[in-house]
Amino acid sequence: MEDFNAGKAWEYVVSPPADSEPEPDPEPVDDGMRSVQMWTPNQSDAQRWVIEGGEDDFALRNVACGKLLTLRTDTEHDGCYPVCVGDDGTMEQRWQLSRLDEGPDHAMRLLHVGDPSLMLDVCDGDPNPGTGVQARTDSGSAWANRFQLVWAGADSTYFVHSLSSDMCLDVVNGGA
Repeated sequence: MEDFNAGKAWEYVVSPPADSEPEPDPEPVDDGMRSVQMWTPNQSDAQRWVIEGGEDDFALRNVACGKLLTLRTDTEHDGCYPVCVGDDGTMEQRWQLSRLDEGPDHAMRLLHVGDPSLMLDVCDGDPNPGTGVQARTDSGSAWANRFQLVWAGADSTYFVHSLSSDMCLDVVNGGA
């Protein structure tokens, strides 16, 4: 068998020749994920959510970024943080409502379909703008996981209003 490399000197180029233009830095990759938080109600599109789906379960699509509220399978456990990502058709993007009472506040919990023991929860029931949102089995707070869906003026479009913090579910940086 003939050795094709015999007698050849191999040159490894580490940098481009001096007369060539440098390669531009690559553009940052947008993985499509958007963080969510609780924020002062401002009626922005970052706080508007379209309910998509049937009677048993539904998806929540943010108007500003067009992405769905999701619990990723690699983080699905008590205390994980929901995010908004593109529609992938999985159960991680499905939610159910559990009405708590018929009182004047129409309080309800948002339960995750993939693991119905997990519900949307305001971290520590904190009433300050920028507070995180998590999925918990039980926050220990009677109010941190109580929400209202407040009609936002368009078909199937709502604000997700927290009764504990008086804030609305919001996509960070306006969904950008």
